[in-house]
Amino acid sequence: MENNEKNINNDNYRQLKLNYIFLGTISLFKTIRCVFICLGFVFVFYFLSGKTTIASLSAIVITSPEKVSDVYKYLAGGLFILLIFAIIWALIERRLRKTKVTKQSKRIVELEKKIDPNRSSSYLNKDGSTRKEDKHDV
Repeated sequence: MENNEKNINNDNYRQLKLNYIFLGTISLFKTIRCVFICLGFVFVFYFLSGKTTIASLSAIVITSPEKVSDVYKYLAGGLFILLIFAIIWALIERRLRKTKVTKQSKRIVELEKKIDPNRSSSYLNKDGSTRKEDKHDV
């Protein structure tokens, strides 16, 4: 009996230690991400200082119409590229979210059945989307 309790305590201690290491690693990566974001803003402001900005673009638009078309070409091209990347990113994120929800829903159902075997289903879709029966015309 005493040996069994020591094994349980050792297992709990190991699990707790792993949880702290995991949380520490997550915190470290969040801190590094924050530093990179802040440095990104600093570099953007540093490299844009003295360069063409919104204020100078406004001055170009007001003073010389022949330069406006070139500015708008580059601006429209840059925005179009940004739009394409945003759409691709959103589609990938949506697919990843649905996959993760599907995997987690199986686990959650299994855990809920362990707690209460008589539990009834909520009839939610496995991927987290709304059922046809629950959609309302608004």
